[in-house]
Amino acid sequence: MKKFVCLLIMVFLIVAVIPLGIAQEKVNLEYKFQEGQTIYTLAIIQGQINLQLPQSVQEQGVPPAFPVNMALIISMKTLKTYSDGAADIEFRFVDGRMEMMGQVMPFPQQMTSQPIKLRMGKKGNLIKLLTPLPTGQQNLFAGFDPNTMIQSMSSFTVFPEEAVGAGDKWEKKIELNLPFGKMNMLYKMNLVSFVEAENKKLARIGTNIPPTPFTFAMPISMAMPGAQPGGEAQQASTLQISGQMELKGDMLFDYEKGQVSSQVGTLKMTMNMNAPQGAQGPAGGLSMDMNMKFKTTFSEKKPTLPQNLSQIQIVVPEEQKPEEQNQ
Repeated sequence: MKKFVCLLIMVFLIVAVIPLGIAQEKVNLEYKFQEGQTIYTLAIIQGQINLQLPQSVQEQGVPPAFPVNMALIISMKTLKTYSDGAADIEFRFVDGRMEMMGQVMPFPQQMTSQPIKLRMGKKGNLIKLLTPLPTGQQNLFAGFDPNTMIQSMSSFTVFPEEAVGAGDKWEKKIELNLPFGKMNMLYKMNLVSFVEAENKKLARIGTNIPPTPFTFAMPISMAMPGAQPGGEAQQASTLQISGQMELKGDMLFDYEKGQVSSQVGTLKMTMNMNAPQGAQGPAGGLSMDMNMKFKTTFSEKKPTLPQNLSQIQIVVPEEQKPEEQNQ
């Protein structure tokens, strides 16, 4: 009887201690760049756009609502690594296609001609823009230095400095300097659990940008492709843009290799645009409501651009069953 009691006590101790040990496991989340390595990203985006249009635009046959599906392939090559874990990364658009309003449209080939080079820190922060903007865009964003945007993001680290375990949460604030105004965002993350898949040890990380309002004043010359910069009246004309955005996501991060394995999530945005009277462009205001799902996968093997994008199923965390979320 005593042996049975002792055995029972040992079983209860083991059951109690093992979950505690798992809960106390902590890891350092950081990118581990390898010089010369190329990672390919396949991003699939699906969603619905609803518009409230001025009468003049409605008469042109633009539908008030339509689905949008996109697929993008982007390569990320590590050009150089540094002793502090940072690296110079070259981003290049490889291929893409869009399905919108019943039409299939390839992305412009000129997108592949100019790669973008950035210096990135091991915690996911952008340190420096290494590629100058093309001449056309410099004219478009006259008076705006893109390095100010990078500087505003340099203190924003995706991952925390300290080791974290299941249940830990962290958040970062960022004031993003854009060519047409500033945007304040709060970026929340939490380590949901540790999982194993395909012989990889992964940290499942929840990401969230709560509903965030924004207000911009965009020069008409920037917003309207047909408008040419120049002229005092046109420089004074601005498109007033206001709205709100919200993002929720779920990331699987291979913390041993220091690479993102996949991401899935949702992006919701509402936006109102109003041009001043007499400005070039449609008279009256325009409102847009956008609800999108996205899924990105990362691999050293170059992926193939998928067909029939609307047939691909993207399941976001809130749509999963509890047992699926723990896999």
